[in-house]
Amino acid sequence: MKLKTKIKLILLVFTIVYMILGSNIVNAAGYDISATSYDVKVGENVTIDVSFTGATWNIEVSGNGITEAVYVGYTEDLSEKTTSKSINLDTSKEGTYTITMTGTVTDENGTTTKVDKTITVKVSKIETPTQPETPTTPTTPPATVTKSSEARLSNLGIKPNDFKGFKKDTYKYTTEVPNDVSEVEIYADVIKGSNAKVEGVGKVQLKEGNNEFSIKVTAEDGTTTKTYKLTIKRRTAAEEEAANGEARLSSLGIKPEKYDFEGFNKDTTEYSVQIPENINEIEVYATAVDSKAQITGTGIITLEEGESTLEIVVIAVNGTKKTYSINVIRTEAEATEEPEQPVIEEKFGLSTLTVTGLTLNPKFDVETYEYTLDLKQDLTSLQIVAKANDENATVEIVGNENLQEGENVITILVKNEGTEEVATYQIIVNKTVVPEEIQMSWLKPSTWGKEEIIKIILIVVLIILIISAIILKINISKESKKTKKVDLPGADELDKAIAEHQELAEEEANSEEAVEKDEAKANYLEEIAKSRLNEENDSNFEVEEYDIKPRKKGKHF
Repeated sequence: MKLKTKIKLILLVFTIVYMILGSNIVNAAGYDISATSYDVKVGENVTIDVSFTGATWNIEVSGNGITEAVYVGYTEDLSEKTTSKSINLDTSKEGTYTITMTGTVTDENGTTTKVDKTITVKVSKIETPTQPETPTTPTTPPATVTKSSEARLSNLGIKPNDFKGFKKDTYKYTTEVPNDVSEVEIYADVIKGSNAKVEGVGKVQLKEGNNEFSIKVTAEDGTTTKTYKLTIKRRTAAEEEAANGEARLSSLGIKPEKYDFEGFNKDTTEYSVQIPENINEIEVYATAVDSKAQITGTGIITLEEGESTLEIVVIAVNGTKKTYSINVIRTEAEATEEPEQPVIEEKFGLSTLTVTGLTLNPKFDVETYEYTLDLKQDLTSLQIVAKANDENATVEIVGNENLQEGENVITILVKNEGTEEVATYQIIVNKTVVPEEIQMSWLKPSTWGKEEIIKIILIVVLIILIISAIILKINISKESKKTKKVDLPGADELDKAIAEHQELAEEEANSEEAVEKDEAKANYLEEIAKSRLNEENDSNFEVEEYDIKPRKKGKHF
């Protein structure tokens, strides 16, 4: 291949690689919200159109006149796509309706865009023609409206590190927070329709030890009051250290529940349970006293024949370990008919609770109200999918914003305003972000991101180009040398033959017979050399002559 052709080929390869790498353009995620009309009369139809583009999204649309809508999801292949939603606006009453679209959308390159857009729709009453005044007859004055005396709360909690177990008729609560929590926000909800006023909510500072707070509720009538007392204990440094050594469980058991054991105690570490022989798998569930402790040995367990001993290990923050064991005995089932189980109505609450990309512990159940999960990524919010099992209930997620390093509590409130039913679920998020220099390692391809892969490809292409240039230079150098001198095939054999000829000549110098043999050998070697030269030599090359002549008769000096 000629030099110019090789150079052109290298330039072509480099151009193709550059085009492939340079074409890596990622479309930014986007969003929009609009109305089919912004100025209408009472009763006219108005649709709110919502659209967003991204690989993942967490969008909330809220406002007066619409049912709150939350869109959480992602594409299966993590490629961007545009999603559109339509929401009907209730225009049965005049007024100004404000609809807000908030949340985040993330493109396929991992870039997150904050969503925050508000629109307003004005709804005016229908004007009717003025009617001539007609004499009016005296009417009875309206009866005095009795103002509500309801002064109870429907919910009470704190952010972060929320507590559970609130009841509207219980007025004293105590909760504990880690030492590094120096500020919390107290929140409270009044019973719908009571029009009561609440004092004592908002952000408060915490000192080490007990902090007493009063939340006063004044009914609409202005006289009826209720006061809720809340004690928040902020652990001291010594207490925090002791808490970090907590390696006990607060709950432990197996599923199916009908085979579960009773009498769990966090200080008792050995338990036994009997199950039918035909049960091959069980699920072990456990919850640690300290939500930051790690638990191993839970989940779906395949049982061996006979007896099996299952070990559940709890590792505290400071490394302290505690092991609980469950001895599972598989027995042959008795041939008795099981009584028909009564139909149990499902409890009010959630039908679905998942966190995209993360696993809840324990597995979701409508009657399990507290969950934990570990977050290793530097995310400020989670993509939570929560659906109520009551179509008339609403779902509110509190605390899923600005997640901090350490323990965070996300509260999911399920409410039915008509029946006043309330269910509260909590997700305790232990956020531990691995430093970036540990996350990405050149020796571990599994930690490479998109940017690192592009860099590696560029380095490999550069190395290939350098090697190609070196090979090309070597080939050019060899071709240049060949034009000056050619090493003839068989030259080494020819030199060896000449040396042997000279040695024989010296031994047979005085022998006429030796001389004749010498001449024959010389002629033979000369013929061989000429034959090889004729086969391999090009007309453009010059060949050195070898002095191959028979020695003359007589003595040689």
